[in-house]
Amino acid sequence: MPDQAFDPEKIEPDTLAAIEAGVASALQKIEAKMKMLGTKKNGWMLISGAFGSREIMQGKYLTRAAAAYFGLWGNTLDEAFYPESSQDADGEALDASKHNYVLHFEADQLPPVKAFWSLSMYKLPEQHFIENPINRYVISSATKGLKYGDDGSLTIFMQHESPSADAESNWLPAPDGPFSLQARLYWPEPNALDLLYAPPPIRKA
Repeated sequence: MPDQAFDPEKIEPDTLAAIEAGVASALQKIEAKMKMLGTKKNGWMLISGAFGSREIMQGKYLTRAAAAYFGLWGNTLDEAFYPESSQDADGEALDASKHNYVLHFEADQLPPVKAFWSLSMYKLPEQHFIENPINRYVISSATKGLKYGDDGSLTIFMQHESPSADAESNWLPAPDGPFSLQARLYWPEPNALDLLYAPPPIRKA
């Protein structure tokens, strides 16, 4: 009834069991759809068609639920593109308690954007940012002090402990355990979307 609190203790056991079974079934479908929100390349899930305006997403209820489960409030593809990864170049789950990792961009592999790009690190399974001694939760093209190679290449270090004082400018601190990496390309260049841009594979250091 409207304006009345939902009290599961007042529901018949059979009815409550049916509700719980329905929720579990729906969650299975949402999780399965979440794994199909894009295509895989270089160990990255290239998310496309998961976010958009009311008109674009009209009727796409399972896609919308999966996108919300993945991450709320995404932009349309021409505004932002969101590659995501939780595995390295060997197909193994990212886990900073076992390995240190590097993400190396050759000069011509840097994310093609008109605005800026960023990389965010999330602890799994919570999908939370990680407290760290340098208070860095994202590294991006706007990060002050980011060091590029003489040839224009860029190497990002992803590990639990600092790589070194000299390399700390390019360090994205990781938890002492599993994690995922979320790339964001804001105002991507058209060539990033013609064939969806994939960052290089994440490699063990």
